[in-house]
Amino acid sequence: MLKIAFQMDPITGVNVNADSTFDIALEAYSRGHEIWVYEPKDMAMEDGKVRSDG
Repeated sequence: MLKIAFQMDPITGVNVNADSTFDIALEAYSRGHEIWVYEPKDMAMEDGKVRSDG
């Protein structure tokens, strides 16, 4: 199992019928992977590592 993070616009505004990132995340989840979703505003660099509070 992989842990996969997806950067997306606010989930409340996502059109699930037209958003390719949503489709990819859903497919990854259906294959048993752990998925995380964050917004660009939640992304940061600390000590040379990218992290998100999303």
